[in-house]
Amino acid sequence: MFRFVQATLAAALIAQGPQLCQAQVRVDHVVAEGYSLSPASLFQATLTDQGAPITVVIEGSITTTSGAAVLDWKSRAFQLATGTRVVRSAELSWDRYEFGTDALGREAALRQRLPAGRYRFCLRVRAGSEGDDEWCDAVEMERFVLLDHVHPFDRDTVEERRPALTWTAAGDVQESADTHFRLSLFRMRPGQNAAQAVGSETPVFVLRDALPRFVPYPPAAPDLVPGAWYAWQVELVERDRVIERAEPWSFVVRK
Repeated sequence: MFRFVQATLAAALIAQGPQLCQAQVRVDHVVAEGYSLSPASLFQATLTDQGAPITVVIEGSITTTSGAAVLDWKSRAFQLATGTRVVRSAELSWDRYEFGTDALGREAALRQRLPAGRYRFCLRVRAGSEGDDEWCDAVEMERFVLLDHVHPFDRDTVEERRPALTWTAAGDVQESADTHFRLSLFRMRPGQNAAQAVGSETPVFVLRDALPRFVPYPPAAPDLVPGAWYAWQVELVERDRVIERAEPWSFVVRK
């Protein structure tokens, strides 16, 4: 989840809000995007030109709270008409669009999104002799992980008594000695749904280090029973704490 830190926003508005701006062009509002760092979707800024049409440049940066650069950009000059308009990053051409060179900057460039953490997002409008205006705010990226079951489909019928299971993982997923995927399979009692079985039944098997995409049926696990229903679920576990769970799915083994 990406959100502005409201206390910081209030402080920023008091310090440098549009009410105090003496420049011809002022920054009224900025909607910043943290989940997509592409120039096509980075921000949209509401700008007001209080005088005649003027040539401006938009600069900006995303930094960590310690000041390390994550992303820095500078648009080519463009004409801003009198009045208020919304300028989207997708509409601009760029003289500079550079990610930081440290590990965080490289990760942001690779994933095209901000890793979990706290950042400072600044946008500046340069209007030459008519003065500049700047908008800055603290933003926070919460950890985003998406686990999806793929096959067997929910409430599917399988032919095999030892079926392979397929699933995917996306987002801030970095396996380490403290982090692993856990896949569990449960036999369902009559009248149970998948969530109830996962929450109350003893698992048929648990794989501690399941790998995304394709999991062969464990050699040591017993054959599944024809006609029986089973529920399965993948979890991301970090230091023995569940970070994220996929929605439990179920399937039945054909008699």
